[in-house]
Amino acid sequence: DYLGLASSCPISALVIFTPLGIAAHYLQWDESLVFLMNFLPIIPLAYLLAEAAQQAALSTGETIGGLITATFGNAPELILSCAALRK
Repeated sequence: DYLGLASSCPISALVIFTPLGIAAHYLQWDESLVFLMNFLPIIPLAYLLAEAAQQAALSTGETIGGLITATFGNAPELILSCAALRK
């Protein structure tokens, strides 16, 4: 339940920066501000992704569950590092 998860984690309020980050890019704001506006939503989205991976891991075996958790747990870092290397 996303609403229950969002209300249980106050950091989820950072998701509001998602449209602000997109707008900052198209309005050609300062690059560091665009980065910050796009970085802040990664924090709660990484939390949600980790929770989803944990729930998926509960329905699978120990080996597959560990693989799912490790794969999706590293996805936010991979996305951020690819974006950083692109510049």
